[in-house]
Amino acid sequence: MDINKYDASVQIWIREIIENSVTSPEKTLKFCNDLIEYATSHQDVSLLGFGYFYCGQVYYCLNDGKNFYDSLNMAVRFLDQGGEYELMARCYNFLGIKASNGGNIPLALEYYTNGVKYAVLHDLKEQEALMNINLGGLFHRTGRYQEAQRYYKQAMEYFMSLPMDEAVHTFLLALECNRVKTLVALGYFPLAEDAIAGIKTKHWNYVTQIEQSIVHCAEAILYHEEGNYEKRDEIAKQISGEICSQMAILDYFDDYYDYARMLLDTDLADDFWKVVDTVEPLIKNTASTDLMLKLISLKIQYYRKAKKSAEYLQEAGLYYELSEHMEAETREMVNNVINLRQSLEAANQLRRQVEAQNQILVEKSEMDPMTRLANRFRLTDYSEDVFTEAYNRQTPLCVFIMDVDYFKEFNDNYGHQRGDECLIQVAECLRTVADDHDGFAARYGGDEFVLIFEDTNIEQAFEYAKELKELVLSKNIEHAFSKAIPQVTLSQGICCDVPGKNTKMWDFLHKADENLYAIKQVSRNNYCATNLTDEIKKTGGGV
Repeated sequence: MDINKYDASVQIWIREIIENSVTSPEKTLKFCNDLIEYATSHQDVSLLGFGYFYCGQVYYCLNDGKNFYDSLNMAVRFLDQGGEYELMARCYNFLGIKASNGGNIPLALEYYTNGVKYAVLHDLKEQEALMNINLGGLFHRTGRYQEAQRYYKQAMEYFMSLPMDEAVHTFLLALECNRVKTLVALGYFPLAEDAIAGIKTKHWNYVTQIEQSIVHCAEAILYHEEGNYEKRDEIAKQISGEICSQMAILDYFDDYYDYARMLLDTDLADDFWKVVDTVEPLIKNTASTDLMLKLISLKIQYYRKAKKSAEYLQEAGLYYELSEHMEAETREMVNNVINLRQSLEAANQLRRQVEAQNQILVEKSEMDPMTRLANRFRLTDYSEDVFTEAYNRQTPLCVFIMDVDYFKEFNDNYGHQRGDECLIQVAECLRTVADDHDGFAARYGGDEFVLIFEDTNIEQAFEYAKELKELVLSKNIEHAFSKAIPQVTLSQGICCDVPGKNTKMWDFLHKADENLYAIKQVSRNNYCATNLTDEIKKTGGGV
């Protein structure tokens, strides 16, 4: 979004929203509401989409599901319409994360997949990479490790192409950490060890303590699977000293959950409870029933293993109660998803309508309505562009100007309707030749037409002229009033040359027109091709 086009107060709102959306939710919501009120009064769809999106982001961080869905519901109505494609892609990513945290893997997969398609369509490489990371995580969770690796690789290729700053190091560390877990699951232990060594060599000095702790979780799991229990226990002690409550648990829950689940197979009870006791209050704050169920399941497994029946039954009862609550949450989520999908479809339908209307306007402004060839305005734009390219590349440019022989006599005797039908059939011949040889066809006016070919020499142009002549004759359009032969024919003037420093597109058109006039003085149903200086000249056989 170009914020410079707005007045100072709007620019302040936008900057404050971006800067405070994570750290100061209440302050951000106030600025968002002010911006939405302003945008509504000014009917500014870009600002409306921006304001509702950031409301949704704040509610996501607060884990306020209903307001999150309601805000994104409104955002998607305006973002695509306003051309705010990056925020639209981020909507898909948020929806995927929300569905995944809610335990709905199929829905999360659908959001991420559609989001990647949307990002590719609008060349949003960073958003595509972020969603590929999340897709890799989904496939890892469902045991499809090779597919997970493929998504991680695609994301890594993007981030490796960027200049290395702190943010890129963080992304790459997270990617490598995910890749380590997948390599371990596949049993590729040496590759996993190499990946961990690479993390510590390349990224260790650029990331936070909590991010280093996440790497240690993956490392401990690796050593456990290798049977290297001494190193595993050593790393576990490090994790217990590193883990703290100052973290965004939604970003790190899966890492600590996998690590704690591994600890259930060990005698490291203190380290297990260090993770559980640190994570549990954070999960309660998020009010995520699915994550609470996962955490309680760990505790149930521990109590069953330790044969602590009372504690086991207490947690099992809580698990049952939360499961019932989860059903209600799922129903609410389904309703929210249905509403959101309707908004997405409405936005897509509106976009398709706008695109269709725009296409009609473009065609009206650039296409001759009768022959469906390019019109004079489109010809002017195209010819200047193609001339410049031919000049820069120093390749030959070929321009045809032609008209229907004795067309006035045709119109006067057969009527204008038959005359229009004649021009439509002639235009079909031009279109065929242009399409077959990567050329451009336009109606110049009345019964005059233009063909332009790039990188085409005079010999090739001569063959195209012959081909066009034969195509028109094959139509066998009766013209009893022609002074050439009793059917419709064309005369063609052609100019082929390499554009020079002191030449313009007009010179090519003018020379082609001169050649058309000259050949018509000799015979009709004929064609003449020269260069700009008449040093090269070729004529066909006419009647």
